[in-house]
Amino acid sequence: DPITEAATHAAATALASRITRQWIAAQSFEPQHVANIAWACAKLGLGSSGGGGGGGGLAAAVGGAAADTAPRMNTQELSMVAWAAAAFSAADGTEAVAAAFGAKAAEATPQQLATTVFAFAKLGTLHRGLMDATADALLASRPSCAADQLKPQDVANLAWAFAKLGCKEHKKVFDLLSEAAVGHMAGDAGATDAYTPQQLTMLIWAFGMLGFKDEALLTAVMRSVRVQLDDFNPRDLTNTAWAFAALGVTAADKPNLVKRLGKSARLRLDQFNSQELLKFLGAFERLGGEDDKLAGAVAGQRTLRYEFPSLREVATIAGSGGGGVGGGGAANGGGGKAAKGGGAAGVGGGGASTPGVVQLTSRTPTSYQGTGRVRVDDSCGGWGRGNTGVALWEGSFVLAEWLSRQATPKQLEEALGGVWALTGSSWKSNNSWRGRTGVELGAGLGLPTIVASKLGVQMVATDGDDDVLELLVENVAANTNGAGAGGAARVSRLVWGAPDPLTALGLTAPPDLVIASDVVYGNDPVKWRQLIRTMCDLSGPDTLVLIGNVQRYPVHHPMAETRFFSEATAEDFERREVPVTALHPDFRRTGGGACVLHVFKRRPESLERQLREQQQEGALGASSQAGAGQEQQEEEQKEEHTKGKKSHKKTKRAAEVVEEVVEEEVEEEEVEEEEKGKGGQRKGSGGGGQRKGKGGRGERKHGLKAVASGEDTSLRKNKKVKKSNEFFSTFSFSEDDYL
Repeated sequence: DPITEAATHAAATALASRITRQWIAAQSFEPQHVANIAWACAKLGLGSSGGGGGGGGLAAAVGGAAADTAPRMNTQELSMVAWAAAAFSAADGTEAVAAAFGAKAAEATPQQLATTVFAFAKLGTLHRGLMDATADALLASRPSCAADQLKPQDVANLAWAFAKLGCKEHKKVFDLLSEAAVGHMAGDAGATDAYTPQQLTMLIWAFGMLGFKDEALLTAVMRSVRVQLDDFNPRDLTNTAWAFAALGVTAADKPNLVKRLGKSARLRLDQFNSQELLKFLGAFERLGGEDDKLAGAVAGQRTLRYEFPSLREVATIAGSGGGGVGGGGAANGGGGKAAKGGGAAGVGGGGASTPGVVQLTSRTPTSYQGTGRVRVDDSCGGWGRGNTGVALWEGSFVLAEWLSRQATPKQLEEALGGVWALTGSSWKSNNSWRGRTGVELGAGLGLPTIVASKLGVQMVATDGDDDVLELLVENVAANTNGAGAGGAARVSRLVWGAPDPLTALGLTAPPDLVIASDVVYGNDPVKWRQLIRTMCDLSGPDTLVLIGNVQRYPVHHPMAETRFFSEATAEDFERREVPVTALHPDFRRTGGGACVLHVFKRRPESLERQLREQQQEGALGASSQAGAGQEQQEEEQKEEHTKGKKSHKKTKRAAEVVEEVVEEEVEEEEVEEEEKGKGGQRKGSGGGGQRKGKGGRGERKHGLKAVASGEDTSLRKNKKVKKSNEFFSTFSFSEDDYL
């Protein structure tokens, strides 16, 4: 019952809020009390909402108490605390727990041994002393420990833990586990179901991971897989195919088994999420499998269909003409028929226009290797598929499904259990999503955008990959036209780190929501900084940032995505996690492979710092602009001065040329006069003519100089002046250049 579950969770949360370091220290608890508190809180999923086990969080308080009492705990209590730490995904106090359990491992039962090392493997922390002590305890009890005391779950947990932590030196432990598993599966046909599909997968994956090929175990597992194959979910099917390929199984040796694996995947194709599908296809290829129908189905576009029951109520209320979107809906319940992970097998008819139904077009991501194309989201050193956004990933569904149950902002606030408070005046005055704005980063197929728009939010779905944008436009248009509670959605290209994303997206103020899913994977500080910059540029003091992300690596792995959430964003954002119990029932997991909903809110000091930086940039920009203006003015004056000097030089030279031409003319006239004088007109014309000539020469010089300097004086017509005009034309001057 969703209502009972919600009430129980609220009561447990209220009680757990009192558990602090100081409170525990004041109670003088015995080790058993600490172990029980740790186990109960973890079982209820309470510790994971503390934001990664920060200083005052529940996980840190319990972990500190466990560290203080660990030396006095027995192996049962230590295994309970270790299990709780794994459920919290917090390593607080685990060093002391590992040391204490290692010292007492010989006293532990096989189940306690298995539970403890499994917990540390989920945390991704390797304690050599613990693993060595566990191996010694297991081998010391052989042979009675083989099939009599070791249960199938213990065998699967031990194998998985030793393989996950890379303990290849403990080959004898795997020999013991193989012996126990073969014993469990031996005998009549009924024994083939001694191990569940998940246990079989964990067991064979562990042997494949370390390259331990045990023919007896491999034969027993293959026999059980054939019998139970119809019960394998996509994840188990994928990991089993991968393990068989790692252990050298091929279609040439086991054609029927490989063929059945391919057929089983084809029949469940719509149930695969993208990561599982890509991994299965790679394993199937290494097995030498061939399935034309599977290849054809994967190569083309696929239609994914999702049903969100809570959205039907939103659509009904909106359609009835009521005011804001009210009602409680299924606030804390499951997602009903919303398909898990991938497709929509088993969901009834109806198209995307049906209230509460979203229908998406997807493709299988392809490799960019050898194409020259660059991945806009590459955080994995260039390996992997390129256009990952053309498929739906688990984080996208988990975020969209959870968001679909938050019919109003107030309901979302309550669902977060105090993680985020509606402090802004606009939130307090209007308990509706209508009129709110939202942006999705790395939207992919756009499922969270579509769900948010159906709640009433005006959404902008963004991505930076051309292939993705093509499908994103198609999916948004097909699912948001005329549907929902008055919201709408549009698509825009946006690359993380680009300047001024608000303007680029056509927004005049920070949006109310910023959402994203599975945008953090691998470990690329450059991409992380770009994403954080965009998150900051889009976030105001009342902006809620939600990111759904699958934890693909253990918390202490060098490639762990958790570092982005716990470290890289810490300077600018406060962070919490949505309680795991609030997620869809199929996704209530912790540790590696679990999806976490991270809640961010901008730190006031980060906003103040950004404002100061913007003001400084503005002042520098204005100063730079003023300086640039002054420099430009000085440059223009300098250029004008230089231009004037050049014009003056050229004009002066032009005048000199004209003067030389006139001098030639005068000289020619004088020669002519002289010749005339010699011809009988020498009397009365010699000296006077010469003097007159000189006077005329001076007058002409003055006239030319007057024109060159801009005075309004005319030159006498002379055929020789034409030569000077031809000379001027070579400079391409206009008349204005002179005047």
